[in-house]
Amino acid sequence: MNKLLLIGRLTKDAALRYTADGKEVADFSIAVDDGYGENKKTIWFRCSLWGKRATSLEQYLTKGKQVYVEGRLNHENGNPRVWGEGKASFEVFVADIKLFGGGRGKDDASEVDAEDVSFL
Repeated sequence: MNKLLLIGRLTKDAALRYTADGKEVADFSIAVDDGYGENKKTIWFRCSLWGKRATSLEQYLTKGKQVYVEGRLNHENGNPRVWGEGKASFEVFVADIKLFGGGRGKDDASEVDAEDVSFL
């Protein structure tokens, strides 16, 4: 089973794009703290949210927003020119997302379809 649960903060605003066949994708990344004290480190995860939820939620996925992400980890062999020899690239395909508070000053969840997101 490939299931990943993360709580972190968006490192920049989500970017909405469309695939060649017209599917919506919101790309974003989150920073997740791991460990405590001197052993604390931050891990960055690239994430993609697909379909209607991508267009509905893109405006709420803003830099600094704390989110809960549930999804599966996808692995691709890295491009040696970009990542270096033997390096790999990982991305989370988001199945569920929950926002801690509103986006861009909007604390009202009524603007978003309840099936799209949960505000905590």
